[in-house]
Amino acid sequence: MKAYRAIFLTLFFLSACGFASAQSQSAQQSQSTQRGVFDAASKPSTPEQPGPYYALVIGINDYQHLTKLNSPLNDANEIASVLRDRYGFETTLLPNASRHDIISALDNYRRSLPDNSNLLIYYAGHGWYDDEMEEAYWAPAEAGKDTYADWIIADEITSRARAIPARHILIVSDSCYSGMLSATREDSPNMTPLRRGPYLDKCLRKKSRAVISSGGNEPVADAGAPGHSIFTYAFLEGLKEIEWDEFSANDLFEQYLKVQVAGNSNQLPTFKVIANSGDNLGDFVFSRLPASVATRPAAAAGGGAQPNALLAQAKSLFSSGEHRQAYPLFQQAAEAGSAEAMVFLGTYADSTQPAYANVAKNDTVAAAWYRKAAEAGDARGMANLGVMYANGRGVPQDDAQAVNWYRKAAEAGDADGMTNLGWMYQNGRGVARDDAQAVNWYRQSAEAGSPHGMANLGWMYWNGAGVTKDDVAAIGWYRKAADAGDADGMTNLGWMYENGIAVAKDEAQAVNWYRKAAEAGEAHAMSNLGSMYRDGKGTAKDDAEAVKWYRKAAEGGDADGMSNLGWMYQNGFGVPQDDTAALTWYRKAAEAGNPPGLRNVGWMYENGRGVPKDQAEALNWYRKAAASGDEWAQNRLKELGAQ
Repeated sequence: MKAYRAIFLTLFFLSACGFASAQSQSAQQSQSTQRGVFDAASKPSTPEQPGPYYALVIGINDYQHLTKLNSPLNDANEIASVLRDRYGFETTLLPNASRHDIISALDNYRRSLPDNSNLLIYYAGHGWYDDEMEEAYWAPAEAGKDTYADWIIADEITSRARAIPARHILIVSDSCYSGMLSATREDSPNMTPLRRGPYLDKCLRKKSRAVISSGGNEPVADAGAPGHSIFTYAFLEGLKEIEWDEFSANDLFEQYLKVQVAGNSNQLPTFKVIANSGDNLGDFVFSRLPASVATRPAAAAGGGAQPNALLAQAKSLFSSGEHRQAYPLFQQAAEAGSAEAMVFLGTYADSTQPAYANVAKNDTVAAAWYRKAAEAGDARGMANLGVMYANGRGVPQDDAQAVNWYRKAAEAGDADGMTNLGWMYQNGRGVARDDAQAVNWYRQSAEAGSPHGMANLGWMYWNGAGVTKDDVAAIGWYRKAADAGDADGMTNLGWMYENGIAVAKDEAQAVNWYRKAAEAGEAHAMSNLGSMYRDGKGTAKDDAEAVKWYRKAAEGGDADGMSNLGWMYQNGFGVPQDDTAALTWYRKAAEAGNPPGLRNVGWMYENGRGVPKDQAEALNWYRKAAASGDEWAQNRLKELGAQ
């Protein structure tokens, strides 16, 4: 048995790009995305970072059967604006909402929110407390005078608050609201600045479910402050003027709502825990955005937002790493009609993209933004929507739809759309397999400057697929891809140097290109670099360094790296000899469909290394490896008379 050497590595790309400089998601053939082992050693405690923030904001003026109100819509609009623009909330505004609107929105949060998120639910409108039934109600726009059939009982809100997976939920009700609540919360302790950080950290870590209400059971005033109800005016004043950039809901209640509302009306605001909700003495923590994005850009003539100005400011912030500050500006630009901003919002939610700010990853949301951008004519939105269909992320998997959107993107000039359309032709996904068409689209992509298209066109030339085999042309395209920063172009160029194909054999150059690709995060290159160190090719032999790169490759999901790391453990090269660890890595490689991994698991069973001897199990694994084309396994089966 021998270690496996990964040589030529072919990667094709399905890009999920949201920015001017393309990023890509690899669609790897027969490669595993499973990670390897992780260091489980304890790490120093770090302050808790808040998860993403969401707000459902409801304001109802225009009742169909009840007395119309004056301030709720204005209250709700201003609350939504402040939460979005000053605090970075993803806001959903429901003006004059029906019962169906409200319940559906809450149920959607139950399905979609991550467990580290923060949800604020604001309601302004009619409320009622029935003394005989001892139940409180919110009144949606269609609520009737003589029946509660269309009202929303308090229990419906609080039960959903219990079920929504967010860590923190705060209900702010500018209405009578007394259903299913427990004792009033304890006041925040008086503290020095040094104690404040640990206090807020504790609030963030522990689950909370609470309600701030404008009154107990007493009537609540519809006005009483300039343009707002007394309660909402105090709430807004607190959000705008409180001295800290980070503060708890209890801070806001104690310093602004409790005193100001009670001192200027007959209302007595309350801050209570939702009973039986799993509240664990945490609290909702507000985190104000920096002043640079706390104020919206000026409106255009006629009152509309300026999408180009908003987009430019958002992109400037994003490019400087201020992703959280950029997010509300992208929201505003998208709302004003910017398709490019819609693509950015999609990338914030896209699970394959880096974690930006504190926005939850949700592929359904990402796909929805990409679709809006695509339907508005944005080529990048079209390409990204194609990716979602090709991979079944956020939408049902549908190769025909993927091809449809890739083609639209390609015809609109998007280079990644061209690359991905070529990949679909090459692999016969959503279209009849056609290597000539694949070459056509790869060439157009490469000539449009796509490094991915260059690397894939090089592979087609090297394999003579859809074009006459031409190693010189292949290495030329690999070099262009590598010089443009494409890690797979670097890997394949290294392989050409290592094997002297269309270029003088130069193992030092091979190491150079493998290293560049590995440092760019390409897992196959890491495995190849490990093999160069193991064999002393182009560099001094160094088993410890080989193990380091094999481990990086394995933990990056590369099955060859897993198999090679197992071989190092089995033989005690660069690590203490350990058959159990060897079998673990061989098995991981085998589960990823790697032929050497399949073969090596069989060898371990045949020889009782790291596992009791088991000839039947050994033959089982050898047959799997042989069926995958592994010659060593095929020959071993012949030797054992077990073909």
